[in-house]
Amino acid sequence: MAKRKKFLPPALKKHAKRVAVNPTLEEIALQFKGTPKSIADQVGNFVMGHLPNSAKTENHKTRIFQRSAAEIVERAHPIGRFHCVDRSTLAISLLHASHVPAWVVRGIGYNQKFGKWIFHDAVEFVHNREIHTLDFFFDENRHTVTKGPAEDQFSKTHPNRTTIFLRGIDTSHLGINTWEEYEAFSNSFFKRHQDEVRANLSRIEQMAKHGVIPKEVAQQLISNAKKHLI
Repeated sequence: MAKRKKFLPPALKKHAKRVAVNPTLEEIALQFKGTPKSIADQVGNFVMGHLPNSAKTENHKTRIFQRSAAEIVERAHPIGRFHCVDRSTLAISLLHASHVPAWVVRGIGYNQKFGKWIFHDAVEFVHNREIHTLDFFFDENRHTVTKGPAEDQFSKTHPNRTTIFLRGIDTSHLGINTWEEYEAFSNSFFKRHQDEVRANLSRIEQMAKHGVIPKEVAQQLISNAKKHLI
């Protein structure tokens, strides 16, 4: 499979920089063999080994959400405060290096304890013309590979926490690039809920149009996104 990034229009290409594949990532990907599902499981093992829960985290607000896969793989310690962001970014890039279509999915829910909207990032990819989910668990220091979109997986592993799912090429495509943007998102998501839903639908349609999301699974994601429109 050709590298999709060179076919992306400028409007989408700028959002693929964090998951861009470089020679180091290509070399790492050579160890992954088998079907897309098997490769995703091997990628999950590599990512958890490279970025375990015990990894020192960094709270420097100018760096959170901004690491590329190349930066993450070259500097395992410290990692971002949000493990799932770095893990998903690295996993997507390694899947791309292995010629497996993949993208980020962000599950968003309201946290009563903190009184704000929070999110968890995972990775969706395609195996046998069907969507599968690669998810990373902070509390248990493990990953899972399951059949079906993130909606199916999160309903089992993150019950009562997730109400909407946003998809993009990488984390920058979802509109949070700085700590300030994260704070603004967390504090105002309810007010602009429908704006996010419409933006999500537009992203999915553009990603499908330009081959980031394969056509055989795009309609399922578009239908899921439309369910949240009022």
